[in-house]
Amino acid sequence: MRKYRVLIVDDSIVMRNRIATLFEQDEQFTVVGFAVNGANALDKIVELQPDLVTLDVEMPELDGLAALRQIMTFHPVPVIMLSSCTEECSNVALQALELGAMDFFQKETLFQRTQNALIEEEFLLRCKTAMRKKLFLRNETSMLGKEQSIKIHLEMLTFLLKMEEDMLHFHDELQDQIKQQNGLLVKFHQENHKFIYTTWQGSLFDRLGIKERNAVGKDLFTIFPKDKANFMAPYYQAAWDNEEVIDFETEWHGYYYLTVLRPIRRDGVITEVISLTVDITESRSMEERIRYLIHHDPLTGLPNRHGLSKWIEDAIAQQERFAVVFVNLDHFKLANEILVHDTGDRILQVMARRLKNSTMIKDVSVFRVGSDEFIGLVKHHSLAELEAFAHTIVQSINQPIRIQDHEIYMSPSIGISQYPQDDMDPDNLIRFADIAMEYAKELGGNRVQYFNSQIYAKIERRIKIEKHLRKALEKNEFILVYQPQVNLLENQIIGFESLIRWESPELGRVSPLEFIPIAEETGLIYPIGKWVLREACGQNKSWQELGFPAQLFERIPDPSFENRSILCEGYLS
Repeated sequence: MRKYRVLIVDDSIVMRNRIATLFEQDEQFTVVGFAVNGANALDKIVELQPDLVTLDVEMPELDGLAALRQIMTFHPVPVIMLSSCTEECSNVALQALELGAMDFFQKETLFQRTQNALIEEEFLLRCKTAMRKKLFLRNETSMLGKEQSIKIHLEMLTFLLKMEEDMLHFHDELQDQIKQQNGLLVKFHQENHKFIYTTWQGSLFDRLGIKERNAVGKDLFTIFPKDKANFMAPYYQAAWDNEEVIDFETEWHGYYYLTVLRPIRRDGVITEVISLTVDITESRSMEERIRYLIHHDPLTGLPNRHGLSKWIEDAIAQQERFAVVFVNLDHFKLANEILVHDTGDRILQVMARRLKNSTMIKDVSVFRVGSDEFIGLVKHHSLAELEAFAHTIVQSINQPIRIQDHEIYMSPSIGISQYPQDDMDPDNLIRFADIAMEYAKELGGNRVQYFNSQIYAKIERRIKIEKHLRKALEKNEFILVYQPQVNLLENQIIGFESLIRWESPELGRVSPLEFIPIAEETGLIYPIGKWVLREACGQNKSWQELGFPAQLFERIPDPSFENRSILCEGYLS
């Protein structure tokens, strides 16, 4: 049998010993350590790795609530809060439960002058229940956190109801909480295998025609429709049999409800079950909205990348012919910088609408996958049909956009990969369409480019060059050659042109026509240019030291990268 490891946190040595004695009554628990304040507790949790923590609320040096926040954030573990407070106790309890505590007890109730075995037994049972429940962590989404907070409120309310005979001064606050949560309080017991309602308080189901006078004394299947009653009955039975807090959700007439059931024992026997139900329709609607936003672009309303792979996988499973059409807007970033930001957003919205509407093929799904990048997934029957679709996109995007006083012209670069010709893997198909689009952009844009092996080889070569180019300087792989400039009329050398060459151990000799454009695009041209100037001018100085006339090196053409060569101007004196 597994033993649960307990850490007891309290600033009172007397209280720490009393709590430890309580756990020693149950062989499933073992106390592994003590902490005297919240800061000490955080260290002990890391050191001892307990299964359960009992945490006092009132402590010096990081009180219980402050410690609870840090425990739930950095070392989540089930926590039972204990407090000696008598005034505003319910507020403290609700704060603790909202922060992530699994349960809350008053010390005066737990440790009465006359030992109460039933209360102690219940405390140990609820400690076990706490460790079986899923921890509510504070870094979950805010909407799910709100719904969990409602659930925690309900569990706290059922606890207050259960203790109402001992805490009558909480009665008014309890009723206010039920009203605030738009709740329904119900009590029932099992009689002749039927669940009979003994209490029905709250107006939650008034809109559905179920009032207190119609419910008290009636059974579950009399009050609720058969399908709803059949759904609820197993939860009712589980609460009646298992002596544990149970929660479940239902949907009825378009509304969503959350119900928490708490069994009540007297003399060790369950005599009734308390049920609290609240309307969570608003939080459910927000959850659906969040789910929609996760899978859709909020600006254009188009699906985002989340649905791409699934669409492709489904099409492959159905053995359907389709194409991935990758669309990028030429010079959009420049237009977005020149015009105001809102104009860029409106351009994207217009383009998204055009992509959705300007097609002759019915089975097309359009996704926004980047700032100005879209992907169309197209099921087609022939290459001619696909070409017609791509041509329609180009024509549609080329139409001017009128925004305020601006008439804006955009053009697309389009790359297309096809299944099954190009590949059968979803990620590769998307990557190949992207490669084809980049190639269309290199060719000047405003065109359609189908993926093929030649394009892939060029792109792969470019990637390799860029990869090795980044290390070429530090590996000393560049060399300079010098071409003399001669005045033929005077038969005299008047200068030298410095030309860079790259001897790569992996790629061999790489032409400047290949690597200089890549250096310019990646910004590597600046450190390479500095290296060339230092090397050329250093060579200039070496030749001067050997006795060559300095004037030979004064007349050197202006530096320029446009001719794919790097020229050195000047010399070191």
